[in-house]
Amino acid sequence: MTIVDSLKNYFLVASQDLSDGLFEKKVVYVLEHNHEGALGFMINHPIRSIKLKDLFEYFNFEKACMGNILPEDKLTVYQGGPSNIEKAFILYANSTTKNIQKKPEKDGLSLIQSQQEIESILINSELDKYLFTFGYAGWGPNQLEREIELGLWHIAPFDESIVFCPSPQEHWEMALNSININPNNLVSGLGHA
Repeated sequence: MTIVDSLKNYFLVASQDLSDGLFEKKVVYVLEHNHEGALGFMINHPIRSIKLKDLFEYFNFEKACMGNILPEDKLTVYQGGPSNIEKAFILYANSTTKNIQKKPEKDGLSLIQSQQEIESILINSELDKYLFTFGYAGWGPNQLEREIELGLWHIAPFDESIVFCPSPQEHWEMALNSININPNNLVSGLGHA
């Protein structure tokens, strides 16, 4: 693996040693990584599918906008991580933006966290590819680096096709395969064979 100064726009792929708790077989997209720590979002932990009308009521979105939503319209909600789990976020693919005012980075995903922008996206379908999440994963200074040194995470390059694969249960294996690790050969405590 090539050593990089920042893991921003990379995936953290849980190793076999991270076999219990929330991060078991999870893939985390690293949105920010610097000397102050790291911020990321799990991309393969769907919580449930929720009716958009219920989501709109939860956020007190404008009642007038709810008329555009069909009763059967649903959205899959993801858990982005264990921190701030009551806060909603949208991660969207920079390659597929339509009317977003922010200038996205060339590769990777961008973040929307204001309620007004989230409302606009859900109502107006301004994005082609996005994940709706609650919560995020955060690390303090040097915490993520220590976890990597302990062998808890593999590092994989960003691949949009992994994020938006329709089967989240396949993301972990896909991310490992992208760095030539066969998930079937992983042995706890030994990394990979």
